[in-house]
Amino acid sequence: MRIKLLAVAALLFSLHSSAQTEVYERKNTYTFFTEYSNNSSHILMGRAEDRKHWAIGGAYERRLLHPRGFRFSYVGEFRPVVLVSDPVQKLHYVITVTDASGTHTDVTDPSLVIPRHCEAGSDSFSYSTPTESVQYSVTATCGRQWGFGQEFTPAGLRANFRTSKPLQPFVTGNAGFMFTTHPEPIQTAGSFNFTFGAGVGVEWFQSHTRSWSAEVRYRHYSNKNSASSNPGVDQAIVKVGYSFGR
Repeated sequence: MRIKLLAVAALLFSLHSSAQTEVYERKNTYTFFTEYSNNSSHILMGRAEDRKHWAIGGAYERRLLHPRGFRFSYVGEFRPVVLVSDPVQKLHYVITVTDASGTHTDVTDPSLVIPRHCEAGSDSFSYSTPTESVQYSVTATCGRQWGFGQEFTPAGLRANFRTSKPLQPFVTGNAGFMFTTHPEPIQTAGSFNFTFGAGVGVEWFQSHTRSWSAEVRYRHYSNKNSASSNPGVDQAIVKVGYSFGR
């Protein structure tokens, strides 16, 4: 009788342990997410500053390995809506010419420039000849320009830890490409850029199939010298997602 009770207890314990290790596991996962970055700076490679980024998208995750307490997955992401904001510099030119007929002033229409970094200010210079004197002055003011794009990142990997717990830390990395409606991040950089990034975050399971996640990701994009200029952009992205699957 004692042997039978021990066998039943061992079986129940085994089933309970198995349920605990599998309760927060999914083989196929679908995620909707949004992400935002309020700035860009030289973190690793990018040199274009003050770029903003906002996107909404979806991801598919396929579990590859799941040893005890660990899950290793493939992740592909698609962002159908990507909004990028660049600093725009408006240049106002004033040309004043003084000659025998008097003084003439010409004010040009503002010209728009998307610089690596916008700085407001003014400057002037002049020169003279025996018949006239010419003075140039330029005033620079800063604004912003938003553009639209789409991004596809088919190459991605993710590792979750403590998978028997509802709160799981993870690390992730991916690579892909982005199209935008105007050259990005400057006028001579082209509308096609390669992207890659890596991040860390936490995933909170509400049940064995549904969860929320929060992540901080380093993101870089540049055109790999496929255009005449390639300053590149480095950003710190904050990303929030909702996942479900089975």
